[in-house]
Amino acid sequence: MLSALALVAGQATGLGELRLIGLAGMVALVIAVPFAVLPTRVDARLSVQPRHTTAGGRGLARLEVTNLLPAPLLHPTVRIPVEHRQTYLRLPLLRRGRPAAEEVDVPTERRGVVDIGPVWGTRADPLGLLRREQRWADPVEFYVRPRIVGLQPLPPGGLHDLEGVPSDQTSMTDLAFHALREYVPGDDLRHVHWRSSARAGELLVRQYHDTRRSHACVVVDDARDAYLDAEDFELALQAAASLIVRAGIDDYETALVCGVQQAFGDPGTLLDACCRAHLGGLGLLGAARQAMTLAPDTSLLVLITGRKGGVRADETLMRAAREFPAGVRTIAISVDRPDGELRVGIGELGGFTLTALDDLPAMLNGLARFGR
Repeated sequence: MLSALALVAGQATGLGELRLIGLAGMVALVIAVPFAVLPTRVDARLSVQPRHTTAGGRGLARLEVTNLLPAPLLHPTVRIPVEHRQTYLRLPLLRRGRPAAEEVDVPTERRGVVDIGPVWGTRADPLGLLRREQRWADPVEFYVRPRIVGLQPLPPGGLHDLEGVPSDQTSMTDLAFHALREYVPGDDLRHVHWRSSARAGELLVRQYHDTRRSHACVVVDDARDAYLDAEDFELALQAAASLIVRAGIDDYETALVCGVQQAFGDPGTLLDACCRAHLGGLGLLGAARQAMTLAPDTSLLVLITGRKGGVRADETLMRAAREFPAGVRTIAISVDRPDGELRVGIGELGGFTLTALDDLPAMLNGLARFGR
């Protein structure tokens, strides 16, 4: 447009300089047209390996681009949205069939799911007069999981199961052999250990360890009014993630419910659900009801909420626990500020207040020590 105006003005005024400027601009525009309109064929792939990290860890996305046309691409520019910011990369000269790769840093300061992409390739002339954007690659997701802390083995659950975790209670009707004892009237003769009885000169019967179903369910309160701020909710999810990882090590079948995020399966699936969790409106009681539907065979239940509600929070914890059968072992955790009240035991439940993630192992060990 300016070139045309310069030509017209130069022609009208007779100034050769204006005509020269207009002519130069028109020539530059003609040269720029092929750079912008010529077709572009590339094979572009955006990936993240691995697909997840822990909050505060390293996050990298990798872009690989291969030119599929005979003519080289002269240092194309690509635009990659990463969360709410735009990342621009200047690629090297792309010759046909020779892939080029670039890496992009991904923010991992906070837990969540980071959206990366799509990748937009820009065709432009050397002077930047004409530009054209094309979508080169689809977006990908990068999971930033909550920070976790190592825990001791979890306690067994409260109901029988043929492939459960042995408990510290004895039984006459289970599979984990414990010891021999003297026969008393009423014992099932099928449990008599005849060889030992012959050596001892009296009847001895087998006694077994009771076993427990290894089904753990972690329920996290997602109600906004349960926490003082978002940091308390993050601590609740960090505690949940730590328990999920420990449950996986202990071969528990594990479920997680936090608002609309409801998952059952391996620890990786549940940790990815933790990444998507956010404050909503289902609340602890509603989540417990959903958890009972999702994991009806639960034997170890963990309820996590905030302490903002005070006494009301304790009542909510107990009501949520009553959604499950009486034999289910329950651990209640309320998240509080460091200057809050520390205690072991929440109402009738075995539980404690948690002020920092690093305190979780000691608090769980203390809960086991006091037999709650």
